[in-house]
Amino acid sequence: MSTHNPFVPDNGVSKPGIIGARWWNASLQETTVYPRRSMLSTGLWVGGGIAVGALWLWSWTGTGSDDEEGTEQWKTSLEIQRDYGWNFGAVSETVAFDTLYTQTYAREALATLEKDLAPTNPGHKTMYVPTLFQSPEALPRKAPPESESSRVKPLAEALRPIRTPEMDAMEKVGLAYAQLVSESAKPWATLVDLPGPLAVAFAAGAAAVLDPIFLFDNWPHPKGVVPSHLALAAATFYQPVFREKAKLRDSLAPALFVIDRTRLSPYSDDVGQFDNRYLAKLPSALLPHTLAPALVYVVKTDADLPEPVDLNSAFVSEGKVRALATSAFSPEKEGGPMLFGGNRATHEKFGKRYPVLDPNAISVDLPVVAANSRADAYKPTARADAPKKHLDAPGIGYVPVVVALGTGLIIGSRFNRSGSWNRTYSGGGG
Repeated sequence: MSTHNPFVPDNGVSKPGIIGARWWNASLQETTVYPRRSMLSTGLWVGGGIAVGALWLWSWTGTGSDDEEGTEQWKTSLEIQRDYGWNFGAVSETVAFDTLYTQTYAREALATLEKDLAPTNPGHKTMYVPTLFQSPEALPRKAPPESESSRVKPLAEALRPIRTPEMDAMEKVGLAYAQLVSESAKPWATLVDLPGPLAVAFAAGAAAVLDPIFLFDNWPHPKGVVPSHLALAAATFYQPVFREKAKLRDSLAPALFVIDRTRLSPYSDDVGQFDNRYLAKLPSALLPHTLAPALVYVVKTDADLPEPVDLNSAFVSEGKVRALATSAFSPEKEGGPMLFGGNRATHEKFGKRYPVLDPNAISVDLPVVAANSRADAYKPTARADAPKKHLDAPGIGYVPVVVALGTGLIIGSRFNRSGSWNRTYSGGGG
């Protein structure tokens, strides 16, 4: 009888709540077809929330025969959420908000959220990515194993609008910035790359002058790498503002692209994470689409430069891209409006600082704005790096699942190591 052990550890793991090795993970990656009976008999079954000597946990439902076989496949996280619920794999959990900043709202308003936050310039409508705004009332399109779809409650039941002091300040920055754009002979396009709630607040401040084009292309998840529920909560708070300001702005208002800076948050496939990251969907030939002479790239501080890699190729191909830090705006006196450089004189010379925005600008001595010094000198440069994937994932925003060979139905998930789909539905912990 052979004493050879086919399972050889290749990496040790020692983290809070995890002590083990990667040998089982590696062996599973080498096997793509999993007979259910075989998995049960060899001890791979996880029950009652107890992991039997392994990092990767698999869940199986009572559907199908004992000999039903499954194969591992990678699906896009968004596809899985649309098919089986926004909180796939964590149905007993939800998203959380800081109650200090939550607001009340009328849930029925969510029915028009996507419409109220849509661009009004006809040339911008095809660039709008409303994915996030479609999530609150969405229900599963397919029945999970054992027809448990009734347990998936709409995200709207957990959603609460939020308003924070930082959002209030950023809304005022957006208002001040829009005034600068409106005073230009040929208004430029803008791309705001701020953490979700702040990006929404900036857009709300600017929305009477600039045409917001949201590019939020994911759904929230209780274990999501990207906290997109916060961007959604900010959007629900500002929904009436966007609706009213849409009536005020010109039908050909300049473009204001809005993206969530957290869309590519660091992810190392740790315990309990769901990969809801995504790449920004910028239109090709960005400036020709907007009929603008240049693009201003808005970040929170100079430390956010250069741009994330998913924007790099678009910026390099356009060339006429300049950066601006919102931290360069402050009131001249307490309670006053936000001003670039913190004073009226510097604010009024904003266009002179960026000749690409003002073709008629003449060389003038400009005061140094320390908070914007790195942005002043910014020019997009081609880079070879790419967004980081995790382990063996085929790309950003993918989740591994087990699909029944006979029926094509999803019969398990392993998006996280500390829980399972089946046990979550049955009320167990992870």
